[in-house]
Amino acid sequence: MPGNSFRNHTTLLGQLLGEQRLQVANQYNASGSLAGYLYQCRLALLLAIREMKVKPNCHISIEKFDDIAFHEEDLAHCVVQAKHHIGPKDVTDNSVDVWKTLRIWISQLRTGSFSNADTRRFLITTATTPDDGVLAMLRANCGPAERKTARAAGGGGAHIGQQVIRGGRNDFLALTDEEADVLLASITVVDGAPDLLLTKSKASFASYRPVPPIRLRNHLKAGG
Repeated sequence: MPGNSFRNHTTLLGQLLGEQRLQVANQYNASGSLAGYLYQCRLALLLAIREMKVKPNCHISIEKFDDIAFHEEDLAHCVVQAKHHIGPKDVTDNSVDVWKTLRIWISQLRTGSFSNADTRRFLITTATTPDDGVLAMLRANCGPAERKTARAAGGGGAHIGQQVIRGGRNDFLALTDEEADVLLASITVVDGAPDLLLTKSKASFASYRPVPPIRLRNHLKAGG
């Protein structure tokens, strides 16, 4: 039966993620690093469950094209950077998480790793960005005008901050306006995302309760 087949797929994926979790637990003692890896696995499971209800034959990978990616063979059409923090935290355009992510995506843009016009990029973080900040201009409900404003503000303060922040800003400033527009048009920031425990609960619940088809950018904002 279709329902049993779907449940078998999600159970198998859960088992595989559980095996990865045990392997990582044996290698790392840092609670933050382990929590981040578990979050990545559980988030992948949650997104996969919901995507399978829309596209049963979807392909998802972890640490292949990005933290998480949906792809067809060797062509990724959606990549996700997953950032987990233990406890409340703010994220701004001066955060290391942001510039690490942008450096990865800028490198992909320059090397032509993906079809840049079609690839969607998601920064999913448990941290929260201020509503009047640059990152808020990259949320799902923001259009081209806000993204152009974000581009204009994104290179500010290239000489300050940690080395990775300075390097990321310099890489961003080295893009042409057209390249920067293509990159920012493909990015959606999902801040205030469910944490490690809530993501597990959502994944468990979603695997047994069908939900209406929704776009990926709304997955983490969906209730229940």
